[in-house]
Amino acid sequence: MWDFDGVLNTEPPSGPFPWIDDLPQEMGIDAGAFRAFLRQPGLARDVLRGRRDLEEALAAWLATRDTQVSAAELHAYWLDRDARPDAETVRWLDAAPQRAVIGTNNTVPRARYIMERMGFAARVEAIFASGGLGVAKPDAGFWRAIEDWSGLSPGRILLIDDARANVAAARGRGWQAFHFTAESRARLPALLGIDA
Repeated sequence: MWDFDGVLNTEPPSGPFPWIDDLPQEMGIDAGAFRAFLRQPGLARDVLRGRRDLEEALAAWLATRDTQVSAAELHAYWLDRDARPDAETVRWLDAAPQRAVIGTNNTVPRARYIMERMGFAARVEAIFASGGLGVAKPDAGFWRAIEDWSGLSPGRILLIDDARANVAAARGRGWQAFHFTAESRARLPALLGIDA
């Protein structure tokens, strides 16, 4: 199971959502106000677990702003700007002989975007997104969903993830796990049995 953001999709050195700085010029939306919207207590937790619809939350927030930008337009912009596939890890995914799925803390629309617009449907068997499962990594229910779907014992499943907490949780369930970092990434091809 491959994590998406930070493994198959690059994370900018400056942190997530660097495109927010471009919102004033690109869409006429105040960057600071949008950051404050994202920091609302519980918003990220609820959206990532499918308890709140992101586009509905965007629409409610945009209604308080002096803008003609729709929630659908802002959401589409967000999805496009967050698509930064890591060419090297995607090549490793393609070369690896193992069955592959993506496991990600993401909304259902973003999972659909990853599979359809970014082309990962041709590369993996399935995507498991927290928004559809109702649980997010590192919650036990997330790992259980993959175990149930695969029919494999935990020890036969490998997680590739950049989050230390996710790696620890997967190992706690008996999974194999590779902590993907800038320092460790060069060791991944050997683990997968492919050439770098």
